[in-house]
Amino acid sequence: MIENIKRAWLVPLLALMIGDPAVAADEKDWYLELEAMPGYHSNYFFRGGSAPAPDTYLFSLYALGEKEKKSGKGKFTFGWDVGQVWVLDIDNADYFDFNVGLEYQRGASKWQGEFFHRPNQVFEEEGTGVFYDLTGVELGLRQGLRPGLWVGFSWEYELQDYDRVEDLRDANVNSFDLSLRYPLSELWGLRGTLVYEAKDANAGRYSNNGIGAALALEGQPSDRVQLFMRYKYRQRDYNDAQPGDRNFEREDDVQDIIFNITWRFTQSWGVRLENFYRTGSSTRPDRNYSGNRIYAGIVYRL
Repeated sequence: MIENIKRAWLVPLLALMIGDPAVAADEKDWYLELEAMPGYHSNYFFRGGSAPAPDTYLFSLYALGEKEKKSGKGKFTFGWDVGQVWVLDIDNADYFDFNVGLEYQRGASKWQGEFFHRPNQVFEEEGTGVFYDLTGVELGLRQGLRPGLWVGFSWEYELQDYDRVEDLRDANVNSFDLSLRYPLSELWGLRGTLVYEAKDANAGRYSNNGIGAALALEGQPSDRVQLFMRYKYRQRDYNDAQPGDRNFEREDDVQDIIFNITWRFTQSWGVRLENFYRTGSSTRPDRNYSGNRIYAGIVYRL
């Protein structure tokens, strides 16, 4: 865990040593933000029925930044975020995230690319601790039609790598999203997304695919307040599972609700509330569940 913490905080510490806060306050083409948030998860493994469904307290530390640079008729934006999450009541469940991305905007078109690495992610198919390392890339194109109105397409590829004893769960996941954002006003927007996801695992019983949809509301009620809400529905079919397997003819319906709000009470300091609720229904009884994760804490922007 100590090595993970060192890696997770190397980038923000270097940025703090190099940057001058007095200068950063006046710069418009880059920012650095730090977040510290305690939290609580009511059902960490998202389990139902008689399977273990432990709750836990959490603590999250994150840093994220962005830098813009004009080039000819376009503009490059480099972004990154890195963080550590401590799972206080479950052994060996701490993890960190690392994401780095680059986008290029020219006129009404925006091309985006991101690389992410997230070790020790929880696998929600078992009641005990089964974890995997997640590595992936995302590529996307967004085309503006008029101010606040755009259409976008993205492809995401994930590689899920489990411990050697769980090699049959290793999988490649491909996701495709098609989105449309519609402006409700200058400060509010509504975004709809269609999703298709396919997971190809070493063992057919763990492979699945399905469609989904999401509807998000994003807004800025005032100069100091930012709000985001999203509802997402996904369907999963386990068509490769063989007769006699627990996943044979299994079908899942999964629903997520996300709510985030940030209030900046000074130019640099703010408070943030994040809530994530998930519920699942399935033809497999132990996959009927619900769980809620909530964070609340402070943010500081240089």
